[in-house]
Amino acid sequence: MNLGIRMMALAAACLASASPIAAREPADPRLPTWAQSHLAEGSMEDRILRAFAYCSVRVRRAEAEALLETSPGSAEENAAAHALTLTGQVNDCATRSDIHFRGAGGMILLRGLAAEFLHNRSIPESRHYEARPEPAAPPEYVPLPHRVATCAVHRAPDQVHAMIRFDHDSPGETRVLAQLRPILLECLPPDVSLPATRHVMRALLAEALYHFSREGEATSGR
Repeated sequence: MNLGIRMMALAAACLASASPIAAREPADPRLPTWAQSHLAEGSMEDRILRAFAYCSVRVRRAEAEALLETSPGSAEENAAAHALTLTGQVNDCATRSDIHFRGAGGMILLRGLAAEFLHNRSIPESRHYEARPEPAAPPEYVPLPHRVATCAVHRAPDQVHAMIRFDHDSPGETRVLAQLRPILLECLPPDVSLPATRHVMRALLAEALYHFSREGEATSGR
């Protein structure tokens, strides 16, 4: 009898320990989890793209900074991107650079890679940021992905600063993206999805941090 009672108690304990896993809520589908193996998204094409962007920013820094001062999707952005990448020309970073950054996704990557390179070259890794109140509602012409990234950076600047120090597609990048995901979801309207790849999300956050840092420097210098 005692053995039977002990077996029933053990079974109940096992069920109790398993119940939190069974009751775990599914991930919010409005954003990817970015939890898949980094090997699934890393590719030679991505590495070539980053090398080309970094080279272009290194040899034409002024043009990179000018690009980041333009509004996403504007004619000025397109002209600045052409000046930075020497589109359609043989240059000192790549040949046939016109194939690299096309469409809205390509421009997000170019802007983000430029911002990341400029930020990491000028801001020490030990830099600490304080969260700041989010700016007033941005104009409607600012695309939603950029607004979401700006919101997240204002709430967790240190985490974004840490993330863009990690190698692309690295476990460290995956870990910080997982930490940022709840914040990004809070910044995302409840009825909207943002199916951004990890590369695009990193680029959006890198540009948002670049502007956040510059705005902070301008404020402290007043």
